[in-house]
Amino acid sequence: MGNIMGINNIGYSIKRKNRLAAFLFIMGAILIFLFCLRGYISYFGGPISIEKLKSLKLKGEYVQIEIDFLLGPFAGYDYGMRETSDKAYIIPIDENKQKWIAVYVKGKKAREFEELKEALIKASQTKDRSEFKNYTVNLKGTILNMERELKKYYVEFIKAPYNQKRTFLPLIIQVDKVPSSIDGIAIDITVMWLLTGLSFFLVIAASYLIIKSEKDSYLGYLKDYCEKSSSYEYTWQKINELCSEKPLIKNVWINEKWMLFRLEKYLYIIDIDNIVWIYLEEARSNYSRKPIYGLCIAEETKKKYCIPITENETWIIDYLFKIHKRALFGYNEEWQRLFENEFEKFKRFARKIN
Repeated sequence: MGNIMGINNIGYSIKRKNRLAAFLFIMGAILIFLFCLRGYISYFGGPISIEKLKSLKLKGEYVQIEIDFLLGPFAGYDYGMRETSDKAYIIPIDENKQKWIAVYVKGKKAREFEELKEALIKASQTKDRSEFKNYTVNLKGTILNMERELKKYYVEFIKAPYNQKRTFLPLIIQVDKVPSSIDGIAIDITVMWLLTGLSFFLVIAASYLIIKSEKDSYLGYLKDYCEKSSSYEYTWQKINELCSEKPLIKNVWINEKWMLFRLEKYLYIIDIDNIVWIYLEEARSNYSRKPIYGLCIAEETKKKYCIPITENETWIIDYLFKIHKRALFGYNEEWQRLFENEFEKFKRFARKIN
């Protein structure tokens, strides 16, 4: 296929961007894995019975506890501002009720806590404790420090400094969460699996980008064009010569026969004579006050391409007007309607054929 240095120079830039994106995807997957690593270990290793831990070693541990007594609630979902089923309670973590800790529950667990609370009230009003005797709630979760606002309600509820005699510990069980590898942050178990799925997706996407780069898929449209020509080798060589020249504007090469351009990760080529409509489309970037444009090119096959260009590159439409007289230039709604609904009529109109 002769010397393909020109095309390879363009392809190198595309491959480099693909590899950079693949690298970033893999780094993202690694960071997610490292963030969740302690959670994986805790989840698959199983929770530790809270009674087996000393109070000084509770923070950051993934624990389980069976509860048959509680105090509260001392706060609701938004820390006491309104009534809600999601509440924070205080529970004992030893048989003698010498150590207490907070727990925040919602959903099904919140309903179980309400039922336990009702059973405790009922048991206190009657001598028959049989209904209450076997009523317990099982919890699994990660122990963390309490947030400042929640701690305020906690201290107000127990009416004593939270660290007095280390009876009421300034800690809270985050139910159905596992510890992350970052100290002080727990991950909801469902979120952990979603992050795991995301990391797998990133690895697959990175693999796809790498494989696609190695297969030179960015050349697919050029190769298809050459295969349809009378001489693959000759056409490829001429396209390569065009690619070896300085682009007219960024990512756009034009000679008397072809217009070659790059969109995202692919190279496209069209015959100048096959262009039927050329116009500029203006948009405004979300990240800049400067307008951005699209150079819209429509072929006789009804394929349309929109090439991003800057305000300083809009002069290219004047250049195309000089070299190609058999096309419509500019935009209006009627032309758009014809293009979409009566394309054959549009082509005749563009070619100025009655």
